[in-house]
Amino acid sequence: MKNRSIISSLAIESVNVTVAGRIVALRKMKNYCFCDMTDMSGKIQLVIADMELALPNVGDIVKAEGKTSRTKTGQLSIECSHLLIISQSTIEVANALKNVSYNKFDINRQRTLNIIANEDLKKMIKVRSSFIEIIRQQLRLNGFLEIDAPVLSYSRFAGTADAFVVKSRKVERDLYLRGTLEIYLKELVVAGFEKVFQVGDCFRNESPSLMEFTLLEANWAYADSKEMLNLIQNIIKSLCEQLSDSDVDPSMKRILAKKIFTVTFWDALNKYFGLDIRKAEKNKVLNLAKKEGYIFRKSVDYDYELAKFGYEVIKRKVSKEFKSITFVSNFPSCISPLAKKMQDYSGEADRGYGFFKGKRLFEIVGEVNDFQEQITNFQMQEERSHNKAQSFKNDNLLNSLSYGCPPMAGVGINVNRFLAVLLKTNTTSDVMPFPLTSSALPL
Repeated sequence: MKNRSIISSLAIESVNVTVAGRIVALRKMKNYCFCDMTDMSGKIQLVIADMELALPNVGDIVKAEGKTSRTKTGQLSIECSHLLIISQSTIEVANALKNVSYNKFDINRQRTLNIIANEDLKKMIKVRSSFIEIIRQQLRLNGFLEIDAPVLSYSRFAGTADAFVVKSRKVERDLYLRGTLEIYLKELVVAGFEKVFQVGDCFRNESPSLMEFTLLEANWAYADSKEMLNLIQNIIKSLCEQLSDSDVDPSMKRILAKKIFTVTFWDALNKYFGLDIRKAEKNKVLNLAKKEGYIFRKSVDYDYELAKFGYEVIKRKVSKEFKSITFVSNFPSCISPLAKKMQDYSGEADRGYGFFKGKRLFEIVGEVNDFQEQITNFQMQEERSHNKAQSFKNDNLLNSLSYGCPPMAGVGINVNRFLAVLLKTNTTSDVMPFPLTSSALPL
């Protein structure tokens, strides 16, 4: 069907065209049949005056030929001279398009019906594609090389999150689904690729809304976290400029386009509590934690639990009050095993999150590039872990760092959370074409 016209390209009348798509609505009158037909680009009305033509049903996929014209109301239409039913549909599709069973869809088994019937979902899929492509373009313009790394690994990713373990009969050992993209990116930086990025799905065995999510991660050799934050600011500006008001919430675009505000981890907590909890008496801090629903573990050192408590408060309380994107910097080093320690011996690390309305949109890290420092951080991480049987270090990363690694900054953008803000939604199924769950998005 090489001569098929795309609906959005039709603008003038009295032109012979051939179109193809799905019938989404049908209205029969005495001498006419009016059909709404859609393709990926939009919708147009078919006018069938010749009753000898085979009439389609709602849901059918058809090929129509005819001359473009305008109705009395000015609507661009096609007066059909030929119509071919390419593929007959089913009653389920017709019911979905008529909204008979729209609210009863099973999110997994009937997702196709949901997409067929829901124009907002179709728009989201297009916006998601544009969103990712804009970020890709901006990174490429800044000299970044896109890479494609494996989903499976012999080593679990570096972190405390619970990895998915899969069995392989061929290699006779456990394999791990990736929970992050950064390991391979860092290996490439060691190998001499100074600016690299990847977009891909990651997996965490933590909650229904975190089983599968989309990350964009990048690493930049010889750069620091401030330079990376400036890059992210420019990328967000490009997103807000290039995504149209009809595709995303215009009020969110205006807010996100503002300059990113920066506050340190402990300063944010000082403002929330009205005191520096690092200097407060232990019993007072424990009481504050209890009110916030956090229980200190007695088996873990106090400073570590204090940092974890502070992080939970920032995630669940403080960040919800941010009026624009706010980068919370200088995270405690004890909860930042992959981040370089600040040189002022403050116990802080070059790591932070960009928050907005309670969602963590991105993370920026001044990466550890010293082999011995990374080993020490992993060892301390394992000692503090509640699950002593697991090892959270990544051997591939450690081997790569041992070869010599330049200083570098890394960033991770959570595509789902960012889209949720732009689309003003808070449900996983609203920002993913094929979600495994309809749970609310995680913080």
